[in-house]
Amino acid sequence: MALQTSRGRPQGRSKLWFVVFLLVVWMSVGIFLLIRSSATSGASAASGSLGEMRLWMFDIGQGDALFLEAPDGTQLLMDGGRDSKVLAKLGAVMKPWDRTIDYVVSSHLDADHIGGLPSVLERYEVKDIWGNGETQRDTKIAKRFNLAVGEEGAVVRSVRAGEKYDVGGVTVDVLSPDAMPDTPDDTSANNHSVVLKLTYGDTTILLTGDIEKEVEEAIAPSMGDIDILKAGHHGSSSSNSQYFLDTITPEIALISAGADNSYGHPHVVVLHRFADRNIEVFRTDQQGDILVKSTGGEPTVSAERLPY
Repeated sequence: MALQTSRGRPQGRSKLWFVVFLLVVWMSVGIFLLIRSSATSGASAASGSLGEMRLWMFDIGQGDALFLEAPDGTQLLMDGGRDSKVLAKLGAVMKPWDRTIDYVVSSHLDADHIGGLPSVLERYEVKDIWGNGETQRDTKIAKRFNLAVGEEGAVVRSVRAGEKYDVGGVTVDVLSPDAMPDTPDDTSANNHSVVLKLTYGDTTILLTGDIEKEVEEAIAPSMGDIDILKAGHHGSSSSNSQYFLDTITPEIALISAGADNSYGHPHVVVLHRFADRNIEVFRTDQQGDILVKSTGGEPTVSAERLPY
């Protein structure tokens, strides 16, 4: 015989009804959340919103290092600054257990662009390495970088203008170079930088390496309007020409330069060009690390100093 409560109700039956009640509540909440999630997803799809894309311009001193995280988690690092400081920046934005980077791009073999990349290739497993095809640079860092590339075991591509890639839902158009000269020298190196245009929904971002006026004028007419320009050659007056800016009409310029650098980057004349066109400027030498975010509409840009 079942034990009786003070009101005469069996304890076993009371517990059974309580368990059934909890199951009904749990199932009701689950169904509600599922319906709400479906409705939200449907509304997002109807409004054309996408997942979030992030692009970091790291504060690594005098040089370039840009890190793209596509909405599906695909990662692309373009350039690595002058030294291994880029490793700390990557460690601040990547998960601690993440030891892979899908794409590493070397815009060209100047030390302030590839100096940190050998350390990246030693620390991370990289699937694809893109470059402009230059292999003849006779400098210590270029030799170290080319050796690290050879040891990585990644797919190595010499990318060329006209190529298009899907990087985790972000369309990447290669705008330059057309080809590498047989014997590149210091005067041709900047103008043979890899130039990438990122398109995500309505957001467009131009990553220029160190190209100068001649290449700017060659590629500008076919480029269309750009939301965000990574200023060429760290804000040098040999880049960021008036014609270029008037043709691509950026709303925001990102400048990667070291504080009190010996080159005088960014040059005052370039800052005046930006100001005359109401182009908002973000600078690593003054604001630290810069973060661009987009869900496919208007991008947002903010100074977000990383802890190290």
